Amino acid sequence: MTPRETWRMIGDTPKVQPAEELLNIKLVPGDPEKVTRIGSQMDEAIRKEVIQCLRHNVDVFAWTPQNLEGLNPKVITHHLNIDPRVKPVKQKERHFGPEKRQNYSS
Repeated sequence: MTPRETWRMIGDTPKVQPAEELLNIKLVPGDPEKVTRIGSQMDEAIRKEVIQCLRHNVDVFAWTPQNLEGLNPKVITHHLNIDPRVKPVKQKERHFGPEKRQNYSS
């Protein structure tokens, strides 16, 4: 499969797809929240080494925003550049042709 074949079209926009099937890996046995995915086509010895490395370094993953200690919230917080003195304006409803309407409904 070529890289171009890994793209799937959604409407007019291509969406990237994995080049191979992925395997779910539980990094902490008994904790269903701490899961990651790795490629299924790598050599068995390399796969075991990757899983061992991920499990050994599980403490470096940020599983929740509270795990992001030491990061300034200004760096990771999204703000809209809006003038609070301006009244919001509702955009008029858009009407699409049948072909585009079918793409947006699914």
